Amino acid sequence: MKSRLAIGLLLILALSDCGKRRKPVKYPTPDSNDPNSGITIAQPTATATATATAPPGEVTDADRTAARDLYNAGAALQQQGKHADALDKFQRSVSVFPAPTTLLHVAQCKIALGRLVEAAEDYRAIINVTMPKGSPPAFFDAQKMAAQELGTLEPRVPHAKVIVTPDKTPGLQVTIDGQPLNAALVGVTRPIDPGTHKVVATAPGYAPAEQSFDIKEKESKDIPLTMKRK
Repeated sequence: MKSRLAIGLLLILALSDCGKRRKPVKYPTPDSNDPNSGITIAQPTATATATATAPPGEVTDADRTAARDLYNAGAALQQQGKHADALDKFQRSVSVFPAPTTLLHVAQCKIALGRLVEAAEDYRAIINVTMPKGSPPAFFDAQKMAAQELGTLEPRVPHAKVIVTPDKTPGLQVTIDGQPLNAALVGVTRPIDPGTHKVVATAPGYAPAEQSFDIKEKESKDIPLTMKRK
């Protein structure tokens, strides 16, 4: 994630150097309540979650305009509380111009959708990147805001520990909501989004074991599963 953001920032700076006669584009700040207010930066912004898809010579003025329009559309949708639609707009803009400013919007939309774990990682991506020399001041402001918002978010993220008995069952495979859980994380507390989840454990010679559970923000739960031989 960090390397992707750095690549995106370098792309934006390169574009800025190659097109200094272009008219600056105005974007709303992440916490703005006015879709027409904004900060002025040298090039359209997008988020840190994607690698630049084309070298500077292949990014057209039409692409830049489209990325700007997607950003502004996303900001308007976010202010209307339409977070899923807003997230789609921001992420489309990401594929054209990665930048930390828009990543703030991505994280905020994910929080509103209950995707706290992903949002925390988006914030960390902004905080941890080394900004290239000459980055717009708005990028540094985004880092400061990301740190503030991450500090508020982290205590809200629930945690769960999947405990399987017998311990170290040969061939054990565990999934959470259909996604594989790394064997090294069985018996380890890990962050999880609030809501309803389903854990399933399978192993050769054992009947599948499963358990559904609900978890709320700030909660920490142990999820025990007992494997029984067939």
